[in-house]
Amino acid sequence: MTKGILLLCAFTMLFIVQPFQVLGNSYSETEITQQRERLLQAYITNKMGHEYAANYFVSTEIFNTLHQSFPTTRDGSVLYPNNIGGFYINDDGLLVILQVESAASLMETMRLPRNGGFIIREVQNSYNELRAANNVLMALIPRFVDLPAVGNVDGWTLDVINNQIVVHLVEYSEYKIRLFAETIIDSELIVFEPSSGRPQFLPSESFSTYPKPFVLPSQLPLGFLEVDASEVPYLIPHLIPPQEETFSTRSAPRIRAGQRIYVQRPGSWNMFRGSAGYRARAFGVNGFMTAYRLGGGLRSGDVVSIVGFDGRLQRIGQVHDTRRDFHDAAFVELDNGVVFGPVAQPRWETQLVGRWVISEGGASAIRLGQITGAWNGWIGPVSSGHIFVAAYRANYFSADEDSGGIVYGWQWNAVHGITVGIDFATGDSLFICARNINNAFGAVLH
Repeated sequence: MTKGILLLCAFTMLFIVQPFQVLGNSYSETEITQQRERLLQAYITNKMGHEYAANYFVSTEIFNTLHQSFPTTRDGSVLYPNNIGGFYINDDGLLVILQVESAASLMETMRLPRNGGFIIREVQNSYNELRAANNVLMALIPRFVDLPAVGNVDGWTLDVINNQIVVHLVEYSEYKIRLFAETIIDSELIVFEPSSGRPQFLPSESFSTYPKPFVLPSQLPLGFLEVDASEVPYLIPHLIPPQEETFSTRSAPRIRAGQRIYVQRPGSWNMFRGSAGYRARAFGVNGFMTAYRLGGGLRSGDVVSIVGFDGRLQRIGQVHDTRRDFHDAAFVELDNGVVFGPVAQPRWETQLVGRWVISEGGASAIRLGQITGAWNGWIGPVSSGHIFVAAYRANYFSADEDSGGIVYGWQWNAVHGITVGIDFATGDSLFICARNINNAFGAVLH
């Protein structure tokens, strides 16, 4: 435990010290990205060991190559061969490819490297079969919540490792299991477990902007290594608390992914804190995605601000549109002159159990964790307006006001999605896949 704490402290110090080295040098964006990747690789090597790290980086390359060879649908969904049961990265950092035991050998049907770096394990069900059953649940459960069998479901997981779908029941009994099978779907692919409770929304504290001024945190954000040297002076005034609460009319020159944002409803003094997600373009305008559930639910026209050069709030745009159920997302349209940087083109990253991801948020700064599975189900208590989401779990830490922050892969522009909640029973955070969000808004990565 002590060793883990020391490693985490060393990793944090690397990120805190590095921005001040950037100030004195003219590094290119590529050099900064490469330097950042070396720090992340060193972190995983120290945390997991050299053998794991060596296996992991080879495994992700193999998976990326295989995944890119599969055809896709118009919405970007991958069409897997019927002899594949799925993929995951195991505790040794090795890619495990699940092969359907009754199907043709993967070594014969796929271009797999001959020098290893992966394991083939036989399973009974194909991933396409699991996904078909999952789609039935997605089509029925959110829409028929008044049925007793549906109301007893907190959510379910497509469990790739164990080659099954796990349904979590509020009341776990033989009668409730039989009722589910008779009412919704009776499938050998599905197993049942008692629910440990629903994941919850990350709080987005409400505070009044009048008449009492608020005080900004003085902690230096840790997400500097993705920022070009010319941008660093812009971020340093985050350390300066405002003398009075006021809005600056001067347009903010730049906002970055994971930065703290402030949302205010026109005509109200109440404000909510959250985090900026990833850059996107929708409805013919540029902007970014964040979480819908900030402040109990964003609305079109809500004003979005950040802290500017002088420590005062500066408007950067407004909420253009929202998607509540399934996605818990909102699209923020940027005002003219506001730049969402860095400007390198983002790209999709594929979700894979065991894959390391990075979360950035206004409260927790940079956090690392691994994808542990999926969560299709309810988030938040019924009493406060729960939402049905199709999300992924990852074991990185999230805190108040991280909601809406970006989740990305090894390179900062490899987008996974946005953080929306936390499961207190497991400690896992929940994020929504960016591809699903963009499909819901008709948006594109920008």
